[in-house]
Amino acid sequence: MSHPPEPPPLFGATPSSITECARQLIQRLRQTQRQIIDTVLPEDATFSNVLLPLAQAENAVSADKWLITSYRNFSPDAALQDAANVAATMFEDFELETSLNNDLFNLINTVLRIGEQLDCESRRYLEKKYKGHIRNGLLLSEDSSRQHFQAMQSRIAVLEAEYKKNLADSRLEVWLNRQDLRGVPDEVLSRFKSDTIGDEQRFRCDSRTILQVMMFATNADTRRLCYMASENTCRGNEVVFKELILLRAESARLLGYTSHAALRLEDRMAKTPDVVNNFLTNLVSMLSETANAEVENLKAMKKNDVESRGESFDGNYYFWDHAFYNRLMMEREYELDQQQLAEYFPLLSTIESMLEINQHLFGLVFTEITKPNQDSGVTLGYYKSAEILWHDDVRVFSVWNDKQEGGDFVGYLYLDLYDRKGKPPNACNVPIRPGCILPDGSRQYPATALLFDFEKPSVTNPTLLQHRDVILLFHELGHGIHELVAQTKFACFHGTASPVDFAEMPSQVLENWCWTPSQLKRLGRHYSYLSADHLQTWSEAANGKPRPTERLSDSEIANLTRSKHCNSALLYLRQTAIVGTGCQVESAAPRSSPPGWRRSREWRLGLGTWLCQL
Repeated sequence: MSHPPEPPPLFGATPSSITECARQLIQRLRQTQRQIIDTVLPEDATFSNVLLPLAQAENAVSADKWLITSYRNFSPDAALQDAANVAATMFEDFELETSLNNDLFNLINTVLRIGEQLDCESRRYLEKKYKGHIRNGLLLSEDSSRQHFQAMQSRIAVLEAEYKKNLADSRLEVWLNRQDLRGVPDEVLSRFKSDTIGDEQRFRCDSRTILQVMMFATNADTRRLCYMASENTCRGNEVVFKELILLRAESARLLGYTSHAALRLEDRMAKTPDVVNNFLTNLVSMLSETANAEVENLKAMKKNDVESRGESFDGNYYFWDHAFYNRLMMEREYELDQQQLAEYFPLLSTIESMLEINQHLFGLVFTEITKPNQDSGVTLGYYKSAEILWHDDVRVFSVWNDKQEGGDFVGYLYLDLYDRKGKPPNACNVPIRPGCILPDGSRQYPATALLFDFEKPSVTNPTLLQHRDVILLFHELGHGIHELVAQTKFACFHGTASPVDFAEMPSQVLENWCWTPSQLKRLGRHYSYLSADHLQTWSEAANGKPRPTERLSDSEIANLTRSKHCNSALLYLRQTAIVGTGCQVESAAPRSSPPGWRRSREWRLGLGTWLCQL
């Protein structure tokens, strides 16, 4: 395989170099705008002499822009994250400045009105630029209104960055003793960090382990404590969020919209908040009967369980009960032990199998870069090997089309698998470099990172994945592959920057492979067969039990696939509550947000209570 035509991004930035790079990139873009305004008369404006130079300038700076702002998502250095947040705010402020440039808007408006015959992507770029000016207040009649709008947009950018940073910095932590953790298997507890406080051993539950506690702890108070802790990991964001909602609502009002929700939905398939609300209402109606039946079954299981321990049943089924009794139902009605199943999905071998499956599916080849300055399929010249990674735990792959697909280079895929301070608290895909056509006609190749918060395995103890974690891996890889294989002219449309209505589709599609029997047989391999160390680890915990088969049996796979829709009506009903809450909050009228905020909270809690009382 030949060397990639473009080296991977380098992560050798300093805080000062990030902000200086942002300043220089903005200056380059500003100069392009000025040149267009100075040289093109409105009557001569065309896509080629107005929009194309803008797009080419954006493409030319896109690699550096996306790279320096990506530091805020994963850098282990807080100063680099802060600098990246500053850079992102600088770009947002410049975007607002651009949108209020009346001379530039007049040229873009002229191009739109003359109605040139354009390819689809160029037409979309023209419409995006036009709407960007309108939605950033250019047509506001009074200077005072424009200034007020601009000040609000700048504040919104700051609040959004603060909100995301607070999420990344937040950490879930609950300390429990053995009495609290009755029912949690020893092999699960062995993976918890523990400490002796006084004369009592206590176990630290965090974002990776708290669901395990809620699945196994027989003490309902423990489950409630963990649930409430997991739902309140970032309380400081409530103040940020409230101000953000107020400013969004006021900004939308100035632009002539009834709400921020109306503004955001205008270009999406739903079009209006009424369509969303009607859809959710109909969905709740269709789900309710099945959800009622599911809750009655779970209530009966809870009643039998608590009364078997000599406790009284209060007749209710709460959110913090669900992980426990859903797991119990899986074991009793589907003969599915999630802990035993997890032994077939050790993290590292599951990733290798996942990549192999997707190589076959998409005609791709993933080649890990392990020795950057040697024969690794990539030439880095004088670059330090450390500069192609932001942390020693990160893995990077060069991605190619296979021979049948032409054997050409596709891009770079990064895997940042392990929990670390400063990373987002949820799995996500972070684009690092967009694919696009550069001004000289050459292609810029994409780079993207998949971020997770798994526990780091050791030589003797593998990290075992629940089946839901395997689904999560495939989901995020779907976003990653979307980033890699997308072919766009303009950086602003690359990969997951596509319309939101489509952006989740590739990842949703890949989830199906986690329920396909042939792929489950290929994915699942018991960890005791991976190495002698792993076999010894399993043997020590097995207490004389026979060794499991290397691959999942047909009956185990059948039980797993049969469980796919277990309690799914409740799952979807809760999702409608989350979506409905978001739409309710974003539909708040300007300056009435405090009561609107209370109403939305009451609605959410009311629906939550209704779900619990079904």
